Amino acid sequence: WGPLSPEHLLEWEENDKSFVALAAIQWKIYLNAYESSIQSIAPERLLEVRYEDLCNQKEEVFSTVLDFCNLENSSRFTRALTKIKLHSEDAKWRRDLKPHQQAILEQSLESYLRKYRYA
Repeated sequence: WGPLSPEHLLEWEENDKSFVALAAIQWKIYLNAYESSIQSIAPERLLEVRYEDLCNQKEEVFSTVLDFCNLENSSRFTRALTKIKLHSEDAKWRRDLKPHQQAILEQSLESYLRKYRYA
């Protein structure tokens, strides 16, 4: 991955080089790269699909994807889709991390969580 930016290095050091802090920094790097990369794509050519929405409303999400791609929905596709079981693991971090680790994540990611509509 290479060296961290001075800002990210400081954040990591302020959190005692915690792997949780490093994971938060990595997520921010991913999101920044994503935001930068989509700038070159015309908005009408980009469809953002949220993992949570896909897990919780897969039929609606796939309907939107099919419409976006100008593809017809079929009963065969719908039947196949109903057999797929999706389960969101978004709450896993709350279950698996200790309260002080959760606080590190929430503090580090606060502005990103707001921006991307995470509670």
